[in-house]
Amino acid sequence: MHDLQLPAAAGRQRWWALGALAVSVLVVGLDLFVLSLALPTLAVDLHASTGDLQWFIDSYSLVLAAALLPAGLLGDRIGRKKMLIGALSVFGLASLACAYSASTRELIAARAVLGSQPPSSCPWRSRSCRCCSRPPSGRALSRSSAARRSSAIHSDP
Repeated sequence: MHDLQLPAAAGRQRWWALGALAVSVLVVGLDLFVLSLALPTLAVDLHASTGDLQWFIDSYSLVLAAALLPAGLLGDRIGRKKMLIGALSVFGLASLACAYSASTRELIAARAVLGSQPPSSCPWRSRSCRCCSRPPSGRALSRSSAARRSSAIHSDP
């Protein structure tokens, strides 16, 4: 079997796409990490109860789990690039809402909106890795690096 020779521009474009996917995984993982560090400060500043602290985390996870399948369907209909750009935009706005929330209810609502955005990139991440690297050797490299990043970000310490 022979490898297809790609023009240099197409090869660079595929690596840029793979980099964009890596950044989307990094943003979600960084958000989860920052929240775990900020919980003690949030408890004091917002006068949050233990139940409120639990909802800060669980509102994100609950909406993420509920939105995973519909986001995959929507991504197939709208397109991967549009979904990723839209999801990262809404994720950024929701992060700002989290940063400037003045009450526990505002933070829980903003975290729920935040949780609705990562599913927009999850269902097609593996498909995009396959599209980004056509030669079999590059495909294996991109899949392994995506799996490594995802498992490192989503694993509990």
